[in-house]
Amino acid sequence: MPDAAHAAGFAYRRAVETRPKLVVVGGVWLLFFPGLASGIFALFFVLGDRIGGLSGVASVLIAFVVITICGSMLYRVTRNYFAPPTKEPPESAA
Repeated sequence: MPDAAHAAGFAYRRAVETRPKLVVVGGVWLLFFPGLASGIFALFFVLGDRIGGLSGVASVLIAFVVITICGSMLYRVTRNYFAPPTKEPPESAA
């Protein structure tokens, strides 16, 4: 199991730090958009006075965390995909 966690972390980090391919952007959207949508839905559900008390406060905090993580991942991957490609300087033979 630890190897799978390292592999997933590497894939997410690479998708966020470099210019991903279209299939990677689609996969990230498939993984993180439902979390973003459910976090927003939960936030509106709680703020609509359907859940109150301590469980309402906990639900708002959890919804903010989910929205922040999913929204950040989607924003960063999509931004990197649409960013103009950078030209890397050629490596000089030493």
